[in-house]
Amino acid sequence: MGGESPRRSCPACVRREAALADPSCPICHGSGVLYLGAGALSIYPAATVSLAAEYHLEAVSRLALAASPTAAGLALAVKALRTAVADLTRVGVLAARPHKGRYPVDRQWSPTSPADAAALVPLHEPQDGARLAAAPLSFDPSERPFATGILPPFSAAGYLCYIARAADPADAMGPGTAVRVHARSRRESDARLLAQAVVIPQEA
Repeated sequence: MGGESPRRSCPACVRREAALADPSCPICHGSGVLYLGAGALSIYPAATVSLAAEYHLEAVSRLALAASPTAAGLALAVKALRTAVADLTRVGVLAARPHKGRYPVDRQWSPTSPADAAALVPLHEPQDGARLAAAPLSFDPSERPFATGILPPFSAAGYLCYIARAADPADAMGPGTAVRVHARSRRESDARLLAQAVVIPQEA
């Protein structure tokens, strides 16, 4: 049975605050999505292909930042992410644009196989999956998590995975924790007010 090739959320933008797509994202360039490749989809379920792409992007980010946990290493990680997307596209795990193919519907939505996904991307390590699954950190206004150095071990939105740390780095030289926490609280309060203002018409 044919259909549109499946797509997945950008693994960096989905971990930004409010999941906003960033035009400068080295992975999706602001589109917020990645298209899965026909080659991998002909063998594996879409969920497995999606996870394999995320595993590879996490691995290349990890290798770049581990080699140089500095501003220079951050620049290398961003470059590595761009190269990784091109590599994944070249081997058929990702696609540069939407495409149609004969992808069985049941194959698209089959359960994810982490083992199969890991087998697709040799750079993957078991710890990568744990970091990708970790919830974002939150800090009290009195905490000083940015005092550890120029590259904090979490992203601007508090995620521990290397994808987010490379594509959405925390600014160690920016405002203090109290300022950040209060600014986020104001945004969340405004969002709640806006959500309450949305009137959903009731069916007669």
